[in-house]
Amino acid sequence: MSEIQDKSFDLRLDLELETTHEIALQVLTDKFVEYKKMGPSSVTGVSIFFEGKLLHHIDKVLITD
Repeated sequence: MSEIQDKSFDLRLDLELETTHEIALQVLTDKFVEYKKMGPSSVTGVSIFFEGKLLHHIDKVLITD
């Protein structure tokens, strides 16, 4: 989660790249993400930021009880 959360119902996430000092190939993969919070949720979307810039916005969010 980003330290900066605005007043909207979007959940703001920061993309963080992991680096290693080993020889390795860089790959882009899909990643399943689950966000859990106690109590009712009012999240209507997710905004993903990288280096302070909006990278992607997801507006199809599934909320389960």
